[in-house]
Amino acid sequence: MLKLKFLIGLLMIATLTVAMALFSVSLLRTHITKIDQILAEDLDAINVVKDLPLFASRLANEYFAIIAETGESTSLPDASLLPTYREAYRRPLEKLRQEVEDSPEGMKAAAEAEALAGHLDHFLNQFEKLHAAKTLTPSARLAYEGQILKANSQIEESAEKLLQYFRFNIKSEGASAIIDAKQSIRFLLTSMIGALVLMAFLYIQIGRSVIRPVEQLTISLREVQKKNFESTVPVKSKDEVGRVASAFNDMAAALQLQQSEKDHEILKLTQEYHAIMTGFPHPIFFLNHEGKLSHANPEAQELMSKLGTTDALPEKVAVRFEEAHKNRQDHLPDDISEAMLLRVEENEFWYLPRIFQIGSEEEGFQGWAVVIIDVSRFRWMDDMKSNLIGTISHEIKTPLTSIRMILHLLAEQKTGELNPTQERMVDSANNDCERLLRTLENLLQLSRMERGAAHLERQPTKPEELANEVATDFSTHLASKDTELKIQIEGNLPHVPADRHQIIRVLTNFLSNALKHNVETEPIILAARKLGPSYIRFSVIDHGNGVPPAEQDRIFERFYRARGEKTKGSGIGLSICREIIHAHDGRIGVISSPNEPTEFYFDLPLNQ
Repeated sequence: MLKLKFLIGLLMIATLTVAMALFSVSLLRTHITKIDQILAEDLDAINVVKDLPLFASRLANEYFAIIAETGESTSLPDASLLPTYREAYRRPLEKLRQEVEDSPEGMKAAAEAEALAGHLDHFLNQFEKLHAAKTLTPSARLAYEGQILKANSQIEESAEKLLQYFRFNIKSEGASAIIDAKQSIRFLLTSMIGALVLMAFLYIQIGRSVIRPVEQLTISLREVQKKNFESTVPVKSKDEVGRVASAFNDMAAALQLQQSEKDHEILKLTQEYHAIMTGFPHPIFFLNHEGKLSHANPEAQELMSKLGTTDALPEKVAVRFEEAHKNRQDHLPDDISEAMLLRVEENEFWYLPRIFQIGSEEEGFQGWAVVIIDVSRFRWMDDMKSNLIGTISHEIKTPLTSIRMILHLLAEQKTGELNPTQERMVDSANNDCERLLRTLENLLQLSRMERGAAHLERQPTKPEELANEVATDFSTHLASKDTELKIQIEGNLPHVPADRHQIIRVLTNFLSNALKHNVETEPIILAARKLGPSYIRFSVIDHGNGVPPAEQDRIFERFYRARGEKTKGSGIGLSICREIIHAHDGRIGVISSPNEPTEFYFDLPLNQ
């Protein structure tokens, strides 16, 4: 409908403009034609009338010069030209008379043209009489001259009268043309004013139907941007603008409903967040992009109050946060040994800080969160366990050493000879004592490593040297089992930073377990290869029964033994291996599937 209104308005303006242009062109063409016709007619007549007196004067002067000569015989101009002169001027005068006799003034001009034609005939008749005379006496000469002069004067008087008529006629026609031109100008001005009035009317109509609703729509859009969804646009028509206004009102209502639901959801989430933060037992700190504390839960506020660090992280936590913030990396330790000691009101508490970013680069980085978990109880329990293991191991080791010495004396029969039964009993007790001492040594080693007391002496080492040394040390055990050891070392492996003694210990443990479970007809494989750009992987592969999938995740736990395990052991060997590899910042694991070789492996990083 709005398009139709615009189209009708444009058509009206276009029609009026074309009509004005066509009418103006028609008027101008009419005036130009009329003026051209008047000028053509009057100019021809004026030329004839003006030329006739001049012709008569020239002809008279020509004859006067001849008449004035003395003598009876005079040579006159050719008489045959006189009819030609008469015909040349009478025909235009007759035509002029017919053209101008339509009006009263024209009838006078026609009579004057007729009189001029008569004077011309009288004038030319005098010359014909002169040619008809045989002789010219002086008196006859004077008579002819008088008649010719009189006729010439009459021609001049009649010509002047006709010229006055034509001057008056041209002046009248010019005035009439000016009047018509003024009327045309008035018509054009009137048409232009009408067109302007029509355009103003159309502008007002467009303003009412388009511009004003668009302005109201703009104001309402700005209000919607300010989340004032109650601002609507009045619907005053059913055209396109009215439909747009109606659609906008529907959109505003939908946005208002959506905002209401969103506000309710935000309120709900805020309440849930507040409940979680209030009920969370550990201090939580939230920091912005720059690392400034923005807010904290009640536990964190209470901790800051007790430490006297208002609006700031505890000093030790702040050091770790600065490192994480600088590297833009999360700090998520899971080892209780990384806990830090904080003194709160003269009491010691161990806290494990977990620092992580909120959001991501794709979703938008929102800041940081720091959760410090109170692990004091676990730390004390771990210390008690480690101390208890160390104390018990130490206390048992001292008397066990004495028992071992006594058993050796008995076995060597320093105190007297033993019968065969006694020898077997002493040998059995000696073996059990040695096994118990090794177990105690492993427990002490594990305890030291868990407390971080074990010191690693890392040196750049060739992987093939480690493999060859382990193979040499283990050759006697392989020979007793009649099992072959194959070494598969990838060529051109780089040096790896490692504690040679500790890594050999891990490989020996892997080979020992492989020897216990491997099928004697199959070889054991000791391999080393580069794993990606950052690690060297050492593997021991056997062809035994493998590790059940349910037990693969627990096989490296301390004192854990697989179900149905028939070989002797304390279950802490693989646990010690795990601690050694973790101390090297490496990775350890097992790959085992039914009816497939079992691979125990560990990965050592190339750069430290």
